[in-house]
Amino acid sequence: MAKNLLQNSCDLVPVQPLGANVSIVNPQGLVFIQKNTLSSGSASFTGLANYPYKNYRLIFSGSAGASGNFFLKLSTDNGNTFLASGYQSGIFTIPYNSATINNQNNNTFFIFITNTGGNPTGINLDLYNINSNTRFVCIGGSYTYYDGTNTQCCFFCGAYTTLITANAIQVAGPASGTSGTVYLYGYNS
Repeated sequence: MAKNLLQNSCDLVPVQPLGANVSIVNPQGLVFIQKNTLSSGSASFTGLANYPYKNYRLIFSGSAGASGNFFLKLSTDNGNTFLASGYQSGIFTIPYNSATINNQNNNTFFIFITNTGGNPTGINLDLYNINSNTRFVCIGGSYTYYDGTNTQCCFFCGAYTTLITANAIQVAGPASGTSGTVYLYGYNS
């Protein structure tokens, strides 16, 4: 079986499912679920209630558009609609050799990449408590990019402010210049 190596990730190699109910688990305890190609800058994953995982990791391989934000939205109706309010999220960017921290936040979606002017690499995003209506859905992650002058270290986090059971997610970015693949893994804490 051929392996697909991620261009921008240092620690994970996606594995293909063996069958409908059996998957290979990689050494980090992550189970590959599926991959989607970014189409017009977005990709959706539905049917998450069919998996036994509380937590998910999204790994991005490809190119981000030069302008605009990347965001993630949740759905409670398997992707027919995506929630447009109730998010608290922020992204913090720290330029190399600087004491300055830049902050951007949003409440209509989880923001995880801001207008970079560079090409982010090593983007890992974790979703916590997605299939639990007793704990708040949270995200966290990081990435790095070079803007032509400085390396930028970026960290993001957020929470959905109402208890929900999400069963689908949508990731989206600028429709122009965004291409690549989003890999979805499941895991329990």
